[in-house]
Amino acid sequence: DVVILQEFSVRLAYDEGRICRNSVAFLDILVEKIRENNKDTLIQFYLTWGRPHGFEKDCPSYPQLCNFQDMQSALTQSYSTFACMNKAARVAPVGEASRIIKKTQGDDMFFSLYNTNGVSDHHASERGSYLSALIHFGSLYQRGVVGNTETAGLPADIVAILQDTAEAAIYSQDWEYPAGDDCNLSMCDTY
Repeated sequence: DVVILQEFSVRLAYDEGRICRNSVAFLDILVEKIRENNKDTLIQFYLTWGRPHGFEKDCPSYPQLCNFQDMQSALTQSYSTFACMNKAARVAPVGEASRIIKKTQGDDMFFSLYNTNGVSDHHASERGSYLSALIHFGSLYQRGVVGNTETAGLPADIVAILQDTAEAAIYSQDWEYPAGDDCNLSMCDTY
């Protein structure tokens, strides 16, 4: 019924030309194969989180990679565009949940979403993985996650923050792009 797709962590934060060269042609192949199998399959795009300090290596050439906020905005725009271009689709806004944590809970909680608190690793910690799971569950089943009894062994106060944040991200905007939707996001001059 649903296939979840995710691109390499930084790839969709670059400029449109680079995204078109490195991602869209392969996305088109995947979508074609998915829809050949079942034309009614919904594609759920895993909107990843920006790196906690941006991607320093490419920052001079790509300013949107210089910090988390700008990188997250670029990722959100690209994944939303991909969903619009490949209807019926939806976005699972994991990265936007990370942004909400940063804004509402501060840097300590934000960095705790990453292994090594974001010092030397940009992958999810147990907290970050739990937040991601909540977003995917809520997105897949189109229901709230506050009060979910699965806690992944995390402390109750952390679980409450992560559940509230996941639900806020899911309901922060309409992440659904049904067939026939009139969204107008596009890239690569092919859509």
